[in-house]
Amino acid sequence: MAPALSAQPNPALAELLGQLAPNMEPAQANIWPLAPLYWGGLLLLIAAVSALVWWYWRGRRQRRYLKVVKRLASVQDTTRQLQQLHALLRNAAALQDPTNKSLSDGRFAELVTRTLERSEAPPWVNAHYRPNPSTEQALADAERLVRRWCR
Repeated sequence: MAPALSAQPNPALAELLGQLAPNMEPAQANIWPLAPLYWGGLLLLIAAVSALVWWYWRGRRQRRYLKVVKRLASVQDTTRQLQQLHALLRNAAALQDPTNKSLSDGRFAELVTRTLERSEAPPWVNAHYRPNPSTEQALADAERLVRRWCR
């Protein structure tokens, strides 16, 4: 059986209890430093935003070239339309490989033929050098070339 507590206060115990500091409220929880899960989420968010920015910037040139191709559809002068299309496609090919910018007309026609996976060059490739050029299928093929070369 446990000894009975006496009604008399123990002076040593009272002295020790007097030396104790009063109870204090705990400090407010601080948001910094972050827990590891928050750091992981923050890194994941930064990676996702970086990937989206990279994807957008990567495709901006292709979108700009495709707008020019669509705008060329409204040009009435066929020779001028083919000249501008030729210059645009040479620039697009130079994006893929800078040496494509200085290709001869025959080599450029071969590059277009290879890219479009055809057996012979489309009639519009160097048509701006000929009298009475035609633009049949030129803009549709140009869109395919821009999509392929401006990745």
